[in-house]
Amino acid sequence: MAFDFTHFVDVAEELLTAPTTFPRACLRAAGGRAYYGTYGFLRSRLITEVGDCFNRRGKHRELINHCEQSSSPHIQRIGKRLATLYALRVRSDYDHEDASDPTQTEVETMIDLAKKACEKIANLHHADIKSIHGSF
Repeated sequence: MAFDFTHFVDVAEELLTAPTTFPRACLRAAGGRAYYGTYGFLRSRLITEVGDCFNRRGKHRELINHCEQSSSPHIQRIGKRLATLYALRVRSDYDHEDASDPTQTEVETMIDLAKKACEKIANLHHADIKSIHGSF
């Protein structure tokens, strides 16, 4: 059975509520898990339903751009949400300044955004999946 990437979003929520001595790291990790849960879920649907257009590479920005530039408003919304989540993930993973730490509220908002994006991804029709896949 294939891995359910949406569980990364669940892990993000758990990181916010688990007792820890590393709250900054948990906030940063939760933002990343929210993004990867959403990205991985869409990527998994593409690979499972149409075939692997990723060749074991991420192609994060390409997938986001294809979604944002789609003629479908539903796919555009997914792209916009992915772009927002991606920006937080990059900031959390690479910016070392204290000011780059995401806040609890920001991460809670990102988790909510990830859940909404995953719901939209789950509701995409096969033709939508094919159109995204066909842009690679």
